Amino acid sequence: MKMLHAGIWLAYLVSITAILAAPNSFSAGIWADAIGIILLVGGGWLMMWAKNWMGRHYHRIPKIKPSHSLVTTGPYALTRHPEYLGIISGFLGLSLVLKSITGLAACVLVIIPLHAYLALKEEHLLGSHFKEKHEEYKKKVGVVPKLVKKR
Repeated sequence: MKMLHAGIWLAYLVSITAILAAPNSFSAGIWADAIGIILLVGGGWLMMWAKNWMGRHYHRIPKIKPSHSLVTTGPYALTRHPEYLGIISGFLGLSLVLKSITGLAACVLVIIPLHAYLALKEEHLLGSHFKEKHEEYKKKVGVVPKLVKKR
C-alpha cells in the first residue's frame, strides 16, 4: 500500500515537472487558455468537493472500514470517481494554460492511466464489499458524467 501511495506522488511529480519543462511548446489561440482555465478551476473544484463530501471516510488509497457506506450523493451522483476526474481535468487544464506539449503527453501517458488503474482498483473493492448496491449504483452513474439526459 505504501508503494502505491509513493508511486502516485512520484507520478504527480513527474507530470508537474513535464508540464513546467516545456511551457509555450505549442501555439494555440485564446481557446486553449479558456478551455485550460475551465478544466483547471473546474477540476480543482470537483476534486475538493469530492474529498469534502467523503469527510472523515476519505482516503487517498481507497479502503473500506466497518462504518463505511456507499456514497452515491453529491459529486458521486454525477460520476463514480469525481476526485480522479478532477485531478485529470486539472492536469490537462494546466498543460493547456501553459501550452506544454510535454505536460499533455504526461497526462496521456501517466495521469490518465494511473487514475484509470486506481478507479478499477476502487471498483473492485467497492463491488466486493457492497455487492448488489454497488452494481445498482454502476447502472445509474457512469465514470464520466452524462452531459445530456436521455428522454
